[in-house]
This record gives sequence, structure tokens and C-alpha cells, in this order.
Amino acid sequence: MGDKYDVLFKVILVGDMNVGKTSIVKRFKDGEFSEHLKNTIGVDFCVQTLCVEDKIVKLQIWDTAGDERYKCIMPNYYRNADAAIIVFDLTNRESFQNVGVWHENIRNYSGDTTTNLLVEN
Repeated sequence: MGDKYDVLFKVILVGDMNVGKTSIVKRFKDGEFSEHLKNTIGVDFCVQTLCVEDKIVKLQIWDTAGDERYKCIMPNYYRNADAAIIVFDLTNRESFQNVGVWHENIRNYSGDTTTNLLVEN
């Protein structure tokens, strides 16, 4: 599909460390799954282009680190996000309890118009 597109969306994935954000991105982009991935440092970025109802949709996917030490740089990654995917680990109660914090960060740093999706992994 090349560099031409009709619509561009910035999508960010947020959530605690080790909830599977990178695994979700890798599965979506490459169709692969791996249980053994390295932790994301800061942010990882990829682009995926899709054809939806005869429109070419380009997704900029920002896979953010869940580690507390990157908290100070996170607002830069949230800016102008069209959608946010909040991921939690179904086997980790604390990651679910932190969903509200991630949602609040989205509202504070990217605005009220960002579409939010909650995903259990």
C-alpha cells in the first residue's frame, strides 16, 4: 500500500510493565506470538497500513514502557493520540487496579477526545 493513505491514526498502548503490550503489537503487526520478549525501553514505534471500507488507514502504533522510571517522558508519547489501548494482565490484580491511573494519564496528556479501549491479556 506504500506511503499513500486516506486516514492516519496515532494509537498508544499503555499499562503496567509485563502485561503483554509488546506481544499484542507483535501479534497484530507480524501475526507472531512470543512469550519471551524484552521489556520496552521508553517507547517502541511501528506502522501498520490496512484497507478498511475502500479507505487506506495508516496506524502509528506507539508501544510504551510500563516501567515507573519512564514516567517523566510518557506525556510526550500521549500527545495527539487518537486512540489508547489500556492493557492489564488478567493474572495480576495490581495491573487491573492501575487501569484508572493509566486512564487518567490519557485524559491529562492526550485529551478527552481520545478513544479508549481496555484489553485484558
